[in-house]
Amino acid sequence: AADQGNFRLAVRLWYLSTLKQLSDKKVIDWRPGKTNYAYLTELASSPYRRAFGSLTADFESSWYGDQPVRQERYQELEQQFRRFHQQIAAS
Repeated sequence: AADQGNFRLAVRLWYLSTLKQLSDKKVIDWRPGKTNYAYLTELASSPYRRAFGSLTADFESSWYGDQPVRQERYQELEQQFRRFHQQIAAS
């Protein structure tokens, strides 16, 4: 998606990948139809809460708020997602 300039979709895919990684690590209990807020609640006492909350806010503003994501902003978000994924993988 990013290679095609669809940065909004690329952020969505990163977010979905993040949910999968958290689920695979048994940090969240992923279920269809579950809200992002529900996942944040599950992470209330987790060291991932703050970073995931920030990523969630960025994802929601770009996807549900229909905010355009320019290349520069996408690159920043991509780095945040990559760091978060590394943090989860290392635990």
